[in-house]
Amino acid sequence: MSSDNCEFCLEFEKPKESFFHKLFSKYDISTRIIHQDSENIAIAGLGALTEGYVLLLPRKHSIAFSYLSTNELQGFETFMHNVLEILTEKYGELVCFEHGAASDSIRGGSCVDHAHLHICPSSVDLRTHLDGQFKHDEIESLLDLQSFAQHGRPYLFYQDQFGDKFVYHIPSQIESQYIRRVYAEAIGKPHEWDWSLFIGEEDILNTIKFFQS
Repeated sequence: MSSDNCEFCLEFEKPKESFFHKLFSKYDISTRIIHQDSENIAIAGLGALTEGYVLLLPRKHSIAFSYLSTNELQGFETFMHNVLEILTEKYGELVCFEHGAASDSIRGGSCVDHAHLHICPSSVDLRTHLDGQFKHDEIESLLDLQSFAQHGRPYLFYQDQFGDKFVYHIPSQIESQYIRRVYAEAIGKPHEWDWSLFIGEEDILNTIKFFQS
């Protein structure tokens, strides 16, 4: 769970050496950080399928939210609530998800080894698909994810447009960017699920401009 070679950690510590800078320096944009506090950061997400696609991350390098302490998770939930309020006012209904890794090799569909929560402006129903694929539990808060770290298990976390939270019990290996694939299919862009191939520059720029205005 080292921060060595973590693209997010590099971007926060040395932004001019980051992948984002290489892509967006031509637009004279120095950062995609749109909201932050002492422990957490919100950034415009690469691979934006719509405007308003945002990632929330802890500053501390952690492979999944399940590995954060109780205090860290409580602080993150407050931060998450504040960002969701801003996004909801602008974009309406939102869905959120995390691919929860258990280790560097058991990645839970995550493709970056730094915990990050996807926020997507949408009212699409992803639960029907997820419920049909995996056993799940409804949970009260992100604190309920800690048991997965304690037992070394991967998971999928999903929060629907009504704010209801669910955790899905998944096998040790599933497809990379699993929920992004499901989401892309649901919004009619089934071939654009891979963030590294479909960056979504215009939507990213519009998201950054909204928060800077």
